[in-house]
Amino acid sequence: MPDVINFCNVNFSYTSKQGPVKALNDINFQLPEGAVLGLLGPNGAGKTTLIRCITGLLVPDEGTIQVLGSQPGRSILSDMGVLIENPGIYRKMNAMEYLSFFGRLYGLVRIRERVENLYSELNFSPGSGAIGNLSVGQKQMLQIIRSLLHTPRLLLWDEPFSNLDPMYQQKCMEFLQQYIIKHSATALIATHQLYQAESLCTHFGFIKQGILSFSGSREKLEKTVSSVTDLEVQLGCPFEKSKLENILAPLGYSFEVGTITDYPTAEGERDNASGETLTHFALSGEGLDKRAPELIRVFCAAGMELAAVVPRKKNIHKVYEELVSR
Repeated sequence: MPDVINFCNVNFSYTSKQGPVKALNDINFQLPEGAVLGLLGPNGAGKTTLIRCITGLLVPDEGTIQVLGSQPGRSILSDMGVLIENPGIYRKMNAMEYLSFFGRLYGLVRIRERVENLYSELNFSPGSGAIGNLSVGQKQMLQIIRSLLHTPRLLLWDEPFSNLDPMYQQKCMEFLQQYIIKHSATALIATHQLYQAESLCTHFGFIKQGILSFSGSREKLEKTVSSVTDLEVQLGCPFEKSKLENILAPLGYSFEVGTITDYPTAEGERDNASGETLTHFALSGEGLDKRAPELIRVFCAAGMELAAVVPRKKNIHKVYEELVSR
């Protein structure tokens, strides 16, 4: 399967009021056809800069970029559907006028039919009033539809779900999955919405301060973090926090207060965050999946009454914390 995007040793810097900023630092990644990449990182991490380099709006200082088999530029812009964060709009136009304008720019015929089909598929009805009077979420939906008008092979969406209500978020995610399959398309989505990324994406990229700390498929990510799990423990009766700290310190593990919703106590939720005792906690550290039996023996020997011990793989939130937030 050919790579739709290929970055090789890409660097990009600019000068701000505070001085030089290295927005992209030796970026290397490939994105195959049919993939949906979630590009995850905090504000200022370099996500938008990376997208602008793909479109050709920015030219890297060093390195090479291949997009759809060519260098970024005008020749492939018609194969891209780009949604930038906070795009400008023509406030006095109505939605059909606005989309028809862009449809003509792309050389489309039967534009109204195409727009109405997208309206129907996304369950969107903006009415005939001026765009300036639409809600923030409706304007966002309009931009999503605008990026899809010409059936692009590559979608570049920057924070597409940020202003949408849960219903439209789900609708757009379902539509995108079907679109990718139907048109053999590829998507790169820069987002802070970790839940949506985990549900939608086949590939992930974690970026912070211009450094891409991980890039690859869901399977590669799972292998990378497979040895790192949480071990969630539910106790039948309270146990002293200080004793638990003394047990775990020589073993190299830390714990945090947590609730296992799958195993509620008979008395319901307890106040687990106050006092000197606890009834449920989560362990963090390397190799917990393999050392769980040993830890259970240690806990029992220390007098713990165990109600449940549940090993869990790190979810996207935990991986994000480890690769980006710290």
